[in-house]
Amino acid sequence: MKTNYDITQEEMDQCFDFGMRYFLSPSKASSGRTSGATRGLGETLDAFMGGKLAEIAVTGMIESVRPDKSCNLNFALVKSSQARTEPDIISISEKGNKRKPNHFVEIKRISSSDRWAGLTEEQFNSMKKGQPDLEKIFIIGVELFVEGSASTKQKDLLGAYLKALTKHDLFRYFCNINDARAKIEYIISGNELDKFGKEYKQGELIFETEIFQELSDASKKQILKKNPIFNYLGSHEDGQLKEYEARLNYPKDFFPLKVTGKYDLYEKRNAKSYFQVIHCIEDVIVESDLLGKYELSNDKMYKYFLGTLGRNPKLNRNNIWIAKHKLSTLLADKIIPSPLERLLIIAENI
Repeated sequence: MKTNYDITQEEMDQCFDFGMRYFLSPSKASSGRTSGATRGLGETLDAFMGGKLAEIAVTGMIESVRPDKSCNLNFALVKSSQARTEPDIISISEKGNKRKPNHFVEIKRISSSDRWAGLTEEQFNSMKKGQPDLEKIFIIGVELFVEGSASTKQKDLLGAYLKALTKHDLFRYFCNINDARAKIEYIISGNELDKFGKEYKQGELIFETEIFQELSDASKKQILKKNPIFNYLGSHEDGQLKEYEARLNYPKDFFPLKVTGKYDLYEKRNAKSYFQVIHCIEDVIVESDLLGKYELSNDKMYKYFLGTLGRNPKLNRNNIWIAKHKLSTLLADKIIPSPLERLLIIAENI
């Protein structure tokens, strides 16, 4: 069994229809759940087609394990209050009978560029009303993508679908829809979100979590040649990396960043920006309770950058999130089961 899925055009047709009906419905809000920003037709289609395709992909994977079970999704336009308390897999057909699922499954389309995993606080509270047992709540993160060596824009899923739908010459640069795929990146239980997640309140800032970015050879040469724009801050072994952007009011558990290993530290400061650079004298491990574990390689240089995420980093809703880098650490350390292990459990018990 695999945690990936080949998407068909028929499935995209079904999801496109849902997205169009959602956009045209006068009873549906035109703003996004997390950001609160207004959505046009393109954004609505991208969001709701993608969301429903992720649901179809997961049910297809479950049914490949248990072909005697059919996982039923809801393609009706329901009230928001119902959608929040209703699982994405609304019922199970088995042995000629239809029944309620034994697990509350929330399926989310995610992106490789996402930095956080979780739910809005309102959504999580609503789900707990529908299923009070947190061990029976599962949040499944699914990435949709188009295979191939083309550019990111040419591999846009909606563009590939419109190419197949319209046959218009304007869409000739997009990839083919038969290369569309889905892959489960993580499955976390409600209990794990409750245990490892952190509350981020409306009005707070959202932060970048990939705080170490490997520098190019050209930048490394500049530093080693003692370019005056870089200030040497000394050689260090073990200890802690300190916060240098206190004005951003980071969450308290963002720090300390515990370091194991030898490294040299530099800084680059000018009127517009400031960041630090770590030159690893040996393999270095940096750990944070909030962010997880970073493994930095011997003789490489990394930009240590603290900053906010995106153009508008202020949150419009209350959220409960786990840093995706922390999630990767939990998976690597086998504290959380792998997506395949957990999918098998869901398939057997749902």
